[in-house]
Amino acid sequence: MRTSDDLSRHRRVLGLLFIGANAGNLLAALIVGSVLTFAGLLSGDVAAIPVTSGLATLIGGFLLLTALPGIVVGVALFRQRRWADPAAVVLAAFMLPSLPFGTALAVYTIWVYLAHPNPATAP
Repeated sequence: MRTSDDLSRHRRVLGLLFIGANAGNLLAALIVGSVLTFAGLLSGDVAAIPVTSGLATLIGGFLLLTALPGIVVGVALFRQRRWADPAAVVLAAFMLPSLPFGTALAVYTIWVYLAHPNPATAP
């Protein structure tokens, strides 16, 4: 059936896009954490080092925690796991305010699942 093939192809594409977008967030977490930590060390101010290190931990940790679920869901979508479909829609809802790439990915995700409803869950 053509619709099933289309959905399968869109799920693989979504998986790659989720992995790519969230790998970028993971890279941003590493860069922000490193830059803030080194900025405190380079300043030479004893009071600035713990502040910038703590800030690096908070910001880097937040970016890391937001990137990991997207990578896991992206891999699951690429491998055609059934549980990844609702997880992708939930993550897409959280990505909507993330302009411009998160919004585009969220709109594409929502479109895929509205245009290709799962026949197993249809009434």
